[in-house]
Amino acid sequence: MHRLIKTAVFVLVLIAALFLCEYILRNVVGIVPGTERMVTYQFDDTLGWKSRADYKYYRSSLYYGHFNYYDPQGFPTDVMRWHEAASSSASSVAILGSSHAESYYLPYEQSFPYLIEKKTGKQVLNLGVSGYAPDQYLLRARAELPKYDVSDIVIIFFPYNDLPGIESDEYQGFMKPRFGDSLLAPENLPLVPPAPPKEETGIVARVRNSAVYTLLRPVVRKAIAVNLRTSAKQPQPFETEEMSKVFDFFGEIQKENSSKRVIIYEIPFYREIGDDTLYRANLVLYETECAKHALICASMDPIIATHSRRGEIFIEGDGHVTAYGAKLIADQLAEILASPR
Repeated sequence: MHRLIKTAVFVLVLIAALFLCEYILRNVVGIVPGTERMVTYQFDDTLGWKSRADYKYYRSSLYYGHFNYYDPQGFPTDVMRWHEAASSSASSVAILGSSHAESYYLPYEQSFPYLIEKKTGKQVLNLGVSGYAPDQYLLRARAELPKYDVSDIVIIFFPYNDLPGIESDEYQGFMKPRFGDSLLAPENLPLVPPAPPKEETGIVARVRNSAVYTLLRPVVRKAIAVNLRTSAKQPQPFETEEMSKVFDFFGEIQKENSSKRVIIYEIPFYREIGDDTLYRANLVLYETECAKHALICASMDPIIATHSRRGEIFIEGDGHVTAYGAKLIADQLAEILASPR
């Protein structure tokens, strides 16, 4: 009986400690649970979605866990400048793209946009938003670039998502803009807001949506032996027609910003580089289309050529670049940006 009482007391103390941790993590630390990464974004009737302004969010996945910060314009930033608006008069480099550009998978101080800013001494306007495709890059450029003194535009091109992305009109429950033959404006505006997410119920859902689990998620998943080094996604050969259509958007960005230097930077799907024949064919198609449009293009190929272990430069299973990979990209792009125009 005495042992039973001690066990009951221990369980009650443990439960109380968990509730206290949950309260502190939510209300003091600021970890808001969320198993869906799109909670970081809000509806936009032209772009589909955009980052929340002046926002802080603890991003947790199988592979990482850290805070992401967004400034008053909704641009990714570091904690020191979280509440500071970007300068409209500072000489700037604008970065367009999706999750690779947004760099939510790393603490921002380790991201290549942040490192480029440090290396070039220019303000970096990070216009990257997870899930965007090249048609949204064009719309984002139209909405934001006229507000700033931009000398260079870097477009982070991830063909694995960007090629099919321009054909899609939906992403993670959000409507997506679709262009027809004309690039003047999408055909399906104004976009309609997504339906409210369904509330998850049950013990498993409650655990997954707790701040404690959100904090410990990468550790827990590794502890239960989830294989983090595999991905069901398969590399695909690129289609010439899709690549040409994507470059129409890139060419339009250059046309509408003729006084600015536009640089396209290609990042491959990490599993693609395991098949050298496929990787090389896709890279040739990219470079050929780039030459047709007379654009300045670069890629991760010089980095990949000198790093045989892809785990050094890519987060295995996730596909984004590691902190070391981000540093190498920043070095490469900073060198291109420092070259004569």
